[in-house]
Amino acid sequence: MGITLSREIRQLIDRPNFGHLATLMPDGSPHSAPVWIAREGDLVFICTEATSVKGKNTERDPRIALSIVDFHDLYTEVQMRGRIVERRPDAS
Repeated sequence: MGITLSREIRQLIDRPNFGHLATLMPDGSPHSAPVWIAREGDLVFICTEATSVKGKNTERDPRIALSIVDFHDLYTEVQMRGRIVERRPDAS
């Protein structure tokens, strides 16, 4: 079940900020990498290649953590935990 994103979180995602995605490796150790983010309503989109380490990790185990820091104010940030609920191929 998803949550309703606050206005502040939606604005942070809508601005050109990077996210840092944490996934779980096969041995349970964490893997973190910067990612492009976007949103559609209250769904947060994480842009990554299916064959990347991130993509393979989330295919195997959909649990993730995502942090986003404001590019212009490094003290403004959000942290989220959840699961990958949908995969979409690149439209291009």
